[in-house]
Amino acid sequence: MVGNATDCEMDKQGRLLLHEKLRTFAGMDKKIVLIGQLNKFEIWNEAAWTAKENEWLNSDDNEGFEELESLSF
Repeated sequence: MVGNATDCEMDKQGRLLLHEKLRTFAGMDKKIVLIGQLNKFEIWNEAAWTAKENEWLNSDDNEGFEELESLSF
């Protein structure tokens, strides 16, 4: 067991059921986002994620973005 980790189960429709304690702590109400992190994912409250994403994108600190400059799509 790590931190506040809990076992999660899926309902009959294949939805992941997060424990109420975790949903309350994370402020998860109706809208959430799944953020891929290599071999795992994070579940964020949509408003909290949007605020954090805007903070990173509008920051003058571009540490870590240098490697992305060589990418092209």
